[in-house]
Amino acid sequence: MTDNKKWYFNFGFLWTGQMLSLLSTSIIQFVLLWWLTEKTQSAIYLSAATFVLYIPIIFIVPLISPLIDHCSRKKILIAANFGIGAVSALLGISFGFEKVSPIMVLGAIFLRSTFNSIRWSTLEASAAQMVPESHLTQINAVDYILRGITGIAGPFLGAVLLRTTTINSILNVDLIAAAGGSIPLLLISFPKVNSIATHFSVNLVKQIGRSLSDLKSGFYYVRRTPGLFMFLMYVSITNLMLMPAESLLPLVVSTKFHGTEISMSTIGIAFGIGSVLGGIILSIRHGFHSRIKANRRSKSPIT
Repeated sequence: MTDNKKWYFNFGFLWTGQMLSLLSTSIIQFVLLWWLTEKTQSAIYLSAATFVLYIPIIFIVPLISPLIDHCSRKKILIAANFGIGAVSALLGISFGFEKVSPIMVLGAIFLRSTFNSIRWSTLEASAAQMVPESHLTQINAVDYILRGITGIAGPFLGAVLLRTTTINSILNVDLIAAAGGSIPLLLISFPKVNSIATHFSVNLVKQIGRSLSDLKSGFYYVRRTPGLFMFLMYVSITNLMLMPAESLLPLVVSTKFHGTEISMSTIGIAFGIGSVLGGIILSIRHGFHSRIKANRRSKSPIT
């Protein structure tokens, strides 16, 4: 944990920079999904876009999250920011030369989602160490409020930009956001971690083995903690049932209701408002009383 007198400063600068990057991510994601909708008018492509969007969250993040705990989080955040910016810049060049295809856009969505998932995991791990335990609930509420704000502003700005400029120009926003989001990272200090991957000479196979071991420990903890497994199953099934509606929503708006990007952005704004209101309620109530008692004394047999 960092010095209590400095955590406000560090966390504030951390989120100030990342807000810009998250806003640009929201804008570009809206623009690319709407481009796919207008270009293909295909439920298959939109379903594929949702699929590649969630692949990193399901398969990549669980493997790299243990590594994040042992690496420089500042460097990871900077690399993730510029990774997203580089993907968008390359796609923007393709749009400029009119050499873009739906497959290329799907590939860009996948790469951007991978970098963004790594960034989110790093942000959450950093917040858990930067913020005193007594303030974690309020900070989580602030987190949801900020996500909601980007969810409101992103679709709106994306729709406005689609009406006023070209897509290749819009994609350059990610490069600007990468630079702007990385500057505050240089001004703050992150909690020290037990680094096992500070040199390129570290054995990659050992790192993957350690990640799999930590992942196995995580599954063991979920299984042994009363109520946690059922709660995660409920959340997973709920998200699975909502996914078809989410992925095909742009196509329904475009073909069934003959809506425009403005119509689609209005729906995105509504979702964002819900996140903001939920975060405000959590912040005011200081969270809810936990009904799941984690067995903190249970230890995994894995070493």
